[in-house]
Amino acid sequence: MEAPSFCTSIRKRPDWAPLVPALLQGNTPRWREKPLQSHDVAMPLSPIEGPTKSVLRVILLCPHDVGLDATRQRIERLYHLDGGQHVAIVFLVKQGRSGSASGALMNLQLERMKGLEMPIIPASSIGTVPATLSAFHRQMATAGGSKKTLPATSRTLLPYCSPDPECLSGHTVNLLSDLTTGMKDFSEKATNTQGKQELTDSLDGAEAERVIKFWNDEYPLN
Repeated sequence: MEAPSFCTSIRKRPDWAPLVPALLQGNTPRWREKPLQSHDVAMPLSPIEGPTKSVLRVILLCPHDVGLDATRQRIERLYHLDGGQHVAIVFLVKQGRSGSASGALMNLQLERMKGLEMPIIPASSIGTVPATLSAFHRQMATAGGSKKTLPATSRTLLPYCSPDPECLSGHTVNLLSDLTTGMKDFSEKATNTQGKQELTDSLDGAEAERVIKFWNDEYPLN
C-alpha cells in the first residue's frame, strides 16, 4: 500500500508545524511529505494502484479557523472531491485566539449539519494526532470507506459542551447520550424551559448548570 502523506504547507502553520516531527518520528506508518492541493493529509485505503484507488483525505483545523470564508471553501472543496466520502476534519481542541475551543467546535458541527456531512475528529493535542489519524484510517479501511459505516460525531462532541476548559464527565456524557438524539436536539433542550427542567432533573446540579450555560451564554444560537 502506498505510504500516507502530509502537505508540506503544514510547516508554515504555527499551530500545526509541530505535527511534522510527530509524524516523521513514527515507525508505523511511514509518512511522506509532499504538496497536496485540497487537503492536509492523504492516507490510502486500499493497495489498489491507479485511478480507482480510494484515499482518506483530511484537513486540519484549529478554533480560529472556524467561521472564516477560506475555511468554508476548503471544507466544500474537500467534500466535493469524492461526493463526501473518504473525507474527515481533525479539529485541534485548544483555546483559540478568540472565543473558546468548545464554542468553535459547536460552530463547526452545526455548519456541517447544513449539508456538508463529514466526520469531525477532535484531538486534544498535537501529540495525539498521529494515533488519532491511524485509528480512524483503520476504521475506514475496515469499513470499506462507506459513509454509512462512519460513527456519528455527536457523542464525540458532547464532552466539549462546557463553558470552561474542563470537559464534561464521562457519566454526564452517558446521561446526555440517553437524553438527547443529537446535537440539534441537545441545543433545543438546553434553551427551552421544558428541556432545561429535564436536564436539571436528570443531571447533577453543577453539570446541568454547565451545559445549560454553554448553550445559552457561551454558544451564540442563531
